Amino acid sequence: MALSKFMDRDWLLGWLVPSGTGTAAIQAVSLVSPTGDTTTGVLLAAGNHNVGNVGGKTVSITVTPPVTASNAYGTNYVVGGLLTFANAFTSTGSGLIQSVDVNIKKLETSGFTLVFFSQMPGMTAWTDAAVAAINAVDIPYVRCPTNLVGNNQLAASGFSNYSASNIAIAMAPGTTTLYAVLLANAALTNQFGSASDVSVTIRVLQDV
Repeated sequence: MALSKFMDRDWLLGWLVPSGTGTAAIQAVSLVSPTGDTTTGVLLAAGNHNVGNVGGKTVSITVTPPVTASNAYGTNYVVGGLLTFANAFTSTGSGLIQSVDVNIKKLETSGFTLVFFSQMPGMTAWTDAAVAAINAVDIPYVRCPTNLVGNNQLAASGFSNYSASNIAIAMAPGTTTLYAVLLANAALTNQFGSASDVSVTIRVLQDV
């Protein structure tokens, strides 16, 4: 059989669908040629398409909020103000928070908690080095306060890591941005030495 027949759309439709049954169902699928010619198909423009992707993808976002040096902080004090994780989600606006890492350039043993929000808690003044005092309007947005586990095995260099792994927190804010606050569980063991002593990293399995 000549190869040209396989390239003929009308012949192919006639072979796939018996005479008299119609070809509407097959035509709706849309046959697109290598050159992009099509009768009913729509070509995808360049962009963030995930054709055939039935899972998701993991991204890592790090923020370094400005903290206050030479301040003892205290129990339930905000560390670094409101944290903004841009592009934590795709346009679907949802996904799973998988893990958290807080790296600190000082030896700390007092502990920290990270609190997520389902949308921006904009009615509260999240002031660094001040006790957290959430506005009642923002209370419904609180999601999964996460206690972070400390590790100081690298403390010889003046370093602490506080983390939470495999937490699988489902979030669906409907936007690409995720918000959180980091709270001190008690007064700092050692005061921060510079405004960039703290970095917070989250890993998110994005819905696509």
